[in-house]
Amino acid sequence: MIFDEKELNGNFSILADIVETGQTKTTLIHSFALSDIVEQDKFKSFLYYLGLLTIKEHYYFNTSKAAALPAN
Repeated sequence: MIFDEKELNGNFSILADIVETGQTKTTLIHSFALSDIVEQDKFKSFLYYLGLLTIKEHYYFNTSKAAALPAN
């Protein structure tokens, strides 16, 4: 959990969506400050770099990737 201005950062809705659907679409950000993970793509990238998401599909026409929860 990250606190932003003494409040939780609000990424619970992103986590709930990922858990419910098992996937999410994002652009992986290669470098960012930990304080910046309040931004959606940076938070999803953070989950990816922790190993909590894997790349399911890469869209070659843009930089987006479909990320999914790792298979059990």
